[in-house]
Amino acid sequence: KKLLNPNTKVEEIDEIVKNIPWEENDDITRVLYFHTNTFRGTVQEKQDIAEVLQRLGDISKKGTKILTIPSEILERVKKTTKNKIVRETRKITEKALHRLLLIGVISDYTIEYSSNEFTVKLSGVTKEEIIEIYGKYVASYLYSRRQNEVEKASRFLHLSLIDFITGMIDLLLHFIYDVIERGRRRALHEMLLACTTSPTDKDIRKRILSYLEATEYSEILEQVIADENAGITKCRDLFTSVRSPNESAELRGQVSRYLESYPDYPGLLMLRCNFFIGDSICTLAQLLNSKF
Repeated sequence: KKLLNPNTKVEEIDEIVKNIPWEENDDITRVLYFHTNTFRGTVQEKQDIAEVLQRLGDISKKGTKILTIPSEILERVKKTTKNKIVRETRKITEKALHRLLLIGVISDYTIEYSSNEFTVKLSGVTKEEIIEIYGKYVASYLYSRRQNEVEKASRFLHLSLIDFITGMIDLLLHFIYDVIERGRRRALHEMLLACTTSPTDKDIRKRILSYLEATEYSEILEQVIADENAGITKCRDLFTSVRSPNESAELRGQVSRYLESYPDYPGLLMLRCNFFIGDSICTLAQLLNSKF
């Protein structure tokens, strides 16, 4: 549960997973091993991107540059990996380039596997264009957060280009780890709950159907996500409108599904919390009734 807790930092998860004895690994820890290879932590990623930017040199003008793998990345990989060093360094460098692609600093890149080099196309975009590209990226995942992120980015406009890009990378990585990384872990958590809280075939089937099927609540939750005020009022009214166990199961399934895409959305978290409180009250009532 600690490993899948959205509040547990990915660096901490990586440390725990690496120290688990081979014979004690299970399905969750194996999946998390690959998860932490993909999401290595904001600090590590920022360092990788900074080293790639340094190798690219002047990025203010549109053009094409040949990038070799930074020696700093190579040395770090050698300390942690005994084999497949070339593939690992190439993967890390490509991830850094992809992050720069997301905010528009580069427009494209290709890999020459024989020489282990990247051909990078610099876009030459302005600071304002970078902010606009970042805003569109955020909106593609969580539209309600776009304006807030754009306002944060605008505070960097007075900085030099390289410092501005560094600030934008920081914003991008925090968004990715807040929304995408935590969302994937929440999906694993939902699978764990399905297997442990209701282990019978009938209950698991019902839970899967509640999760996958579109219901009347799907449209309402879309409105909640689009609400600029985090959908708190809509969620409160929605929760109080539930009148039966079947409706509760349907809503719970849809909330779980939406939380994978929007893991930090206040309205959805409030609904999820209400379900857990309801479960606790129900369990206590059943316990008391069984004793008296």
